[in-house]
Amino acid sequence: GFIQRRLDDIKQQKFDKDDSKNMFIEIDDINQNMNYLSIQMDTLIMTLRKKNKNLSNLLVSMAHDIKTPITIIQGHIEEIEDEMVDKDALPQVLMQMKEELEFIDELTVDMLGFIMSMDDARDKENINLHTLIKNEIFPILPQKDNITYINDVSHDFVLDFNRIDFKRVSINILSNAIRYTDSGHIAVYNIGDIVVFENTGEEILQKYRDEIFEPFYTIDKSKNRKTSGFGLGLSIVRNLSFNNGYRCYVYDSDTNRTIFYLEPIDES
Repeated sequence: GFIQRRLDDIKQQKFDKDDSKNMFIEIDDINQNMNYLSIQMDTLIMTLRKKNKNLSNLLVSMAHDIKTPITIIQGHIEEIEDEMVDKDALPQVLMQMKEELEFIDELTVDMLGFIMSMDDARDKENINLHTLIKNEIFPILPQKDNITYINDVSHDFVLDFNRIDFKRVSINILSNAIRYTDSGHIAVYNIGDIVVFENTGEEILQKYRDEIFEPFYTIDKSKNRKTSGFGLGLSIVRNLSFNNGYRCYVYDSDTNRTIFYLEPIDES
């Protein structure tokens, strides 16, 4: 975008007489992005009020996660307006502002995904899981030399699930597995009609195995953005699974491996 191009110019010391004007254009661009995200957040809050599900906890968590980046952006804007940022420091300042905006944008996307996962109307289809994992799931996962991806799903195994929902469920589970697996394997297979996700990553203690499916819950209390995420991925998994007639849970976890089950709900 425009800000990124200007950052590249500044890094290469390409200054001109319009620098001052361009700088304010960049700030205005950032401000417009903040206004857009603010509108998105208002829409999210209105939707949550209509859903009336976990409203209080969700809004508190949203406010907590958004407060820090907004404070950082506002602080930088004031510094620039007061001419406290020189040309050498400007690229780093603008880059940090851009990163904070991206953080808010990612949170907004995840919140929209969570709200959409609450809807129970699903068009399901028969999915050949082995083929889906092989062609549409594993290819988009990050490839790491020290992690092996294993697709041991039976070639004739079919499940009745919304295709997009299942892709979201599996990618969320597998992304978490990748985040917490330094080496070893990440496998998908079936035991009868149960879909199993297995990894050799960190142990999930018994006391956390239900809580990790709650919105905004992260085991890592440091709330490190790069390592813990927003804590919405598994709550989305739970909602989508339930709305497709399945339940997802931690079947087992120790220092050697962690296993998630995606199991049909017995309605008998």
